[in-house]
Amino acid sequence: MLLSIVINTYERPDRLGLCLEAIHRQKDAEPLELIIVDDGGRMELAPLKRIWSERLPIKWVRIEHGGRSAARNRGVAEAKGERILFLGDDVFVRGGCIARHRIDDPLIAVVGRYPWEKLQGSPPFRHWAEPNPQNDINNPANAGWIHFATGNLSMGRDVFNELGGFDARYTCYGWEDLDLGLRFERAGGRIVFDPDALATHEHPQMSRADLWRREREMGRTALVFAEKWYFDAPGAVAAMKFWSDPSRLRPAPAWRTAIGDRLVAMFDKIAPGSIVTRWLYERMVWSQRLAGVAEAWRDLHAGDRP
Repeated sequence: MLLSIVINTYERPDRLGLCLEAIHRQKDAEPLELIIVDDGGRMELAPLKRIWSERLPIKWVRIEHGGRSAARNRGVAEAKGERILFLGDDVFVRGGCIARHRIDDPLIAVVGRYPWEKLQGSPPFRHWAEPNPQNDINNPANAGWIHFATGNLSMGRDVFNELGGFDARYTCYGWEDLDLGLRFERAGGRIVFDPDALATHEHPQMSRADLWRREREMGRTALVFAEKWYFDAPGAVAAMKFWSDPSRLRPAPAWRTAIGDRLVAMFDKIAPGSIVTRWLYERMVWSQRLAGVAEAWRDLHAGDRP
């Protein structure tokens, strides 16, 4: 069985090079192809092409910047394998990982572990920077759509195409993989968590500003998810508990957000493991998420105003 590894990348040639090195070390004896999709990055990938095009069977594709969904969809369109393995460009496979994804059943998606082992920061910062839901899987044989994490996940190519691929309306961080996972499950698919399909997440270190920005983006895409599934899968929308009425949400003023960030920074230093620090982080995270929801709601319904 030919396995196609699709890797979307954006301005991280250093991480991508290490990702390819890990694949080269751990590749099995079965047929393999890689499709690298450069999502409109400004950083040159020519040096990587010279190094790796003779060592691995790679097809290099470049698109205009369109986000994860567009990049991965293009990667699958270029793939020839019966099964697709999605990897992040900062996800490094460990021994045996690739072989664990060679499953013949098209109605099984395999999701593997990829913990962020080198993440630094206070306990509450690490909790929110990587709120790993894989720690809460009750039934690995049927993990459910909420664990459809495409940093280290494989599925049948034909099923992917039948489902329409990733929804390109998710243009920034979050929810595009859960949306596909929900469609996959509703179509009769089963998500299997395989802890032996192990990789590590070697994301560059994240700052508090990075965290706040990511959570704001996740709020924006959460509204896309809610608008799409509100009638067809209301339980899935309700389970996320992101808002009550988006039309009533009002982002906190900039001065309040700035004060909150300074308080978090102060308590990170003087009491990093305290209840107060955890509470401050939680308040800031949800403030950013709800601000993203409110912004997306205003953008979506701008034409409805008199």
